[in-house]
Amino acid sequence: MIAGVSTWLLLYVAGNLGYRLMTHLLMLGYVTRSKKTRSSLSNYPGISILIPIKGVRTDTIDVLDATLGSLFRQEYPGELEIVIAIRDEDDPAVEQSKALAQRIPTRARVKWAIGGVAGGLNPKNSNLFQAFQQADHAWIYCSDADTRLEAGHLKSMIEASEGNPSRYVTSITIHEGPRDLGACLESLGTNLEATGFFLFAFLNPRCGVLNGASNLFHRSLLEKIGGFERTLNALTDDLFMGKLFVKAGAEGRLAPRFVRVTQDRQSMQGFRERHIRWMMIAKYFRPDLFWPAPLNWAAQWILLYAVVSGSSPHLAIGVFLLFLRMVDLLIYESLAGAPREDWGKVWAILIYDLLAPPLWASAIFRKRVVWGGNVLWVRSDGMVGREETS
Repeated sequence: MIAGVSTWLLLYVAGNLGYRLMTHLLMLGYVTRSKKTRSSLSNYPGISILIPIKGVRTDTIDVLDATLGSLFRQEYPGELEIVIAIRDEDDPAVEQSKALAQRIPTRARVKWAIGGVAGGLNPKNSNLFQAFQQADHAWIYCSDADTRLEAGHLKSMIEASEGNPSRYVTSITIHEGPRDLGACLESLGTNLEATGFFLFAFLNPRCGVLNGASNLFHRSLLEKIGGFERTLNALTDDLFMGKLFVKAGAEGRLAPRFVRVTQDRQSMQGFRERHIRWMMIAKYFRPDLFWPAPLNWAAQWILLYAVVSGSSPHLAIGVFLLFLRMVDLLIYESLAGAPREDWGKVWAILIYDLLAPPLWASAIFRKRVVWGGNVLWVRSDGMVGREETS
């Protein structure tokens, strides 16, 4: 078989496998280090937790309960306040979150920022801005409405910052519990691709990478970049803010603990639209990662060549690489502590790999996103507007 394969192709495959081996070593080191983390921090400052929420459907009530419950139960030595931002006063999330706050004992002070006029076109960033206006503490933690935290998560976050206002801390998100194909593609594909991205990025403390689902920073750092107002019309909050933080002289730290998201159901259309938007975000804010993406499609390219040329050796190599992708994902899932019932769904990564190239190509030409019921057009600088731009 080897005799029928060119040297350059073997080098390409070897490089791809070497990259995957490096990610496993980094993942193993991350998991091992997180269990040994010790802190010399003696003073735990107050933290304001900002959580934007929009809509509670019948099938998402449990997710919101788990998210808010994990915030209410945080074991943190300092003062905590939770600011829940909900744009629509008639949103079922208002009643649901208030009922939960009464049901679960918490030492945190819980506040609501409800209604008001949107500060910008990005719905999430507008909600964060609204919540921030009611935050009292100097340290700010931003979460998502579907993100669950371990009880000691905030304590480990502030310890990772060492109380330095010039540092921001962010987490790796692990998606769990997919029940349908759309959820499998989003959960497992994100776990495999995004985890490696964060592990490699934080080899450099000035990487400028931020996870919008879980990040901690000091109020003074936010003021240096112009506040949340700077992000109100940005396509994203996380990569944009991370780049601005680094320009303001900040260094990033990776939190020693995962945060978790239950992604049980997702339509195929929902998966498609969200992934194209994520790829658009990379195109505008991390072009160094977006444009070289085809280099990661080793199995796809080799299988395509095998089909066109009728080469059995190339077909065998392509199939072998697809098998390794499933093994790759299975190792990630086990190291991340994902539920064992998720392990049997790693086959979905094969479908994810088939869909990745056309989704990437769509992101090249796409200029609009549908967000909060509105069609928004994306400019060349990654900012959004209501009118189509050239």
